Amino acid sequence: MSETHRPIEAQTHLPERKPKQERPGVPPDQAAEADISRKQELAATTTDAAELAYLAKHQNPNVRAMVALNSATQAIILSELGADKEGIVRWFTAKNQNTPPETLIRLMWDQGAGIRADVACNPNTPPSILPTLASDEDYGVRAMVAYNPKTPSSTLDRLAQDENALVLSSVKANKNISSETLKLLSNNS
Repeated sequence: MSETHRPIEAQTHLPERKPKQERPGVPPDQAAEADISRKQELAATTTDAAELAYLAKHQNPNVRAMVALNSATQAIILSELGADKEGIVRWFTAKNQNTPPETLIRLMWDQGAGIRADVACNPNTPPSILPTLASDEDYGVRAMVAYNPKTPSSTLDRLAQDENALVLSSVKANKNISSETLKLLSNNS
């Protein structure tokens, strides 16, 4: 019996198997980068809840950030991502209009001004926390509070005293501004 016709177990000199490379001719680091890019794209576009839950636990923060930004991501996943150690993941969670109010309340205390600014303009942010955000040291956060259509007129009145032009411009643009405050701002410009 020839070597080629014997059962595989009986063949004595099998060729050595090389580790499978995902894309022949592409260095492993480039292949890994391409894999991350594909996962980011999937995280940003899929509507499959199971895929989003799986990708929300990915080691790469950019993949988790895309899950956080995806409008199909469930509230429970967004709550978990709102506590992520990476700022970009928390930031994109604050941007998502489906982020639960409880998560936005927790994020309003984040160190990142961009995160707090996105909490301030998120439609799911409870109006009850907007007066607190209106006192933020960062003018961008205050401007987003002034821009939020849910901001109470009493908070807009207070923001109308701000020295920052962007904040004042946002106050003027808000439909909840009182006629007295609008008149005052128009006279001062």
